[in-house]
Order: sequence, then C-alpha cells, then structure tokens
Amino acid sequence: MAETQYEALRRQGVSRRSFLQFCSLTAASLGLGSAGAKDIATAMQTKPRVPVVWLHGLECTCCTESFIRSYHPIAKDIVLSMVSLDYDDTIMAAAGEQAEAALEDTITKYKGQYILAVEGNVPLAGDGTFCIPGGEIFKNKIQHVAAGAKAVISWGSCASWGCVQAAKPNPTHAVPINEVIKDKPIVMVPGCPPIAEDECNRRATKPSKKSNTIPATISQKASVKSLYISAATTANDPQSRFMRVNKFGIVKSRIRICKRISPPISRQI
Repeated sequence: MAETQYEALRRQGVSRRSFLQFCSLTAASLGLGSAGAKDIATAMQTKPRVPVVWLHGLECTCCTESFIRSYHPIAKDIVLSMVSLDYDDTIMAAAGEQAEAALEDTITKYKGQYILAVEGNVPLAGDGTFCIPGGEIFKNKIQHVAAGAKAVISWGSCASWGCVQAAKPNPTHAVPINEVIKDKPIVMVPGCPPIAEDECNRRATKPSKKSNTIPATISQKASVKSLYISAATTANDPQSRFMRVNKFGIVKSRIRICKRISPPISRQI
C-alpha cells in the first residue's frame, strides 16, 4: 500500500502532537468542530497519497521548469510528501524499460485512482509520428494512460489550448488534450509557463455542462498538493478577469479561463 500523508509527515519529523494540532486547527477553520478533526486525522492516517502520472507531449518543458522552481511549496515536498509521483520521464531517476514498467505498474495497480498530468499537446498529422516518447506514439500513449485515470490535469498552455505548436500553419496538426481525451474531467492550468507561486491561491470555476473540461485556472496547490477543486467562481475577485482564448484559426473550443493581472515585466524587475 502507498504511503499515507500521516506517514510522510512522521517521516519528516512531525510529532504526533503537532499532527493532531494541525487536524484540530484545520477543522476549526472549516467550522467542522471536534468531530471534523477526528475525521481529518483518520483520513490522513488511512488514505494513501494520490498517485500521479505525468506525461510530456509536444512542448519546450518550460512548465516543468516552472514547477521544479516553485518555492512555496518546493518541488521536493510535493513529490516526496504530498503526492506520489510515480511516473515523469523528465525528472524520474529510472529510464528506458524500467521507467515504462513503472508506468504500467501504476496504471494497473491504481486503476481509477491516479491523476494524469499532461504537459504539451498532441500532434495528429502523420498518424501522430511527430511525437514518439519511449517508442510509442504520444496520441496512443495518452489515450492508454487516460483510460484508467480518475481525472486529468493539462499543465500549461500547450496542453490547455495549443499554444506555439498549434499556431498557423500548424504542420504537425497539434491539438490540446481535450480534443483527444473526451471521457474524463480535465482541469486546465494555462500559462507559458504557469507560474507555480502565482497559482497557489487560484481557485477553479464550475465545470461547463457542455464539456468535460473545467474552464479555469486552478492552483498548483489544488492540482498537485491536495488535488482538491473548489467550486467557487472568481467573478468577484478584483485580481482576476475573465477572458476568451483566441482561436488563432485552430482552437475550436471557446475555453473561459481566469488570468491573474500581473504588473509589467519592467516593474517586476
């Protein structure tokens, strides 16, 4: 059985007393009372960390670069304590047959329980031969892995709406993942790259009734740390504004996203 959140905390030196205090404070902040604290403690002690499989399609890997440079929480804590990152061919130690064996083991052992994170989009031209990671056409690979996933996260603009690879004339016929995965809930986290720290306080909006996608920016904290999606809209958030993704002649779906207004680059510097 996979390691639980409680076991991960104890491994890092967190005492039993501190753990129970955390559960009590969390329950109090949510208005759940002492019974809620007991339920939180039970869940953290019995439920294993969520298995995550991270696939890479057509991309520049800037989204992973952003993720591993996150400073709160840092990537080490996310990967080793918050989730169980069982496969990511970019940062995992294993390679070749050993890595692919780990992937198959995860999707078989945790069928219907793991989260699929996808970085990059899917090329359809030439029968998908423009992207063949690990000797397998990416379109086939993503469909194979998504079949047993509980939900899917499209990490970055390439996976969410196409971005650079999907720009005209788009010789590889690159498409966002929601044009390939049709039967799973998809949380879109656009950005080139998505800024991990900036995303920590974002919330998701309600899913569209006509689509399997959740048309909003969702925080790294929600998508990777706790995998919890708040059903609150951000329409009244003064730091957000709703906007439509430009079609650029190739993006057919009108995806409503929430984008944080950032100061000019010169001011940030």
